[in-house]
Amino acid sequence: MRRGTWIAAFTVGVGLALGLIGQAWAQYPPPVGSVALAAEDATPALGTEVDVTATVLDDSGVPAEGVDCTFRIAQAPGSTASVDPGPATTDADGSVSTTLNTGNTAGTIVVEAECGELSALVSLVASAGAEAPPPASLPETGIGAQPDDGGATVWAFWGLIAAGVGIGLGGLAIATRRTRTQ
Repeated sequence: MRRGTWIAAFTVGVGLALGLIGQAWAQYPPPVGSVALAAEDATPALGTEVDVTATVLDDSGVPAEGVDCTFRIAQAPGSTASVDPGPATTDADGSVSTTLNTGNTAGTIVVEAECGELSALVSLVASAGAEAPPPASLPETGIGAQPDDGGATVWAFWGLIAAGVGIGLGGLAIATRRTRTQ
């Protein structure tokens, strides 16, 4: 086998393998339903407790009772903000609440709820009370839990690009060979 053909075949093989590895992290079937996370107060004062409520709906939009939810601080200024992690179970209305303590450092606090395979985030801005509230924005929406793939998705993307380049070069080599023999 010629060196150029071998390189093209190797590139295609590696690209396809990386593409398949990247797809191995896709969740099938995708999670169904939704979860919405809301805070009782979007601009609480420092050192206060705020109720944070997750509402879970099934794929038909009906409240999902009996779903276990856990909560965590996804982002916070400093290290004093805390949330009761649970787990807690949704009621007949599909709702479950936890308590966030804003801590003593001003800034944005992001709370995450994981309810079954679904997750959602909510942002709050804790302040000493003298600051103006943040500008209005759209609420965060829930998405299915996404595993940390350690960058495999990026490598899979570049692997597929490399495979396309390899296929293109292989086709160019074949076309060149045919042109020379004719």
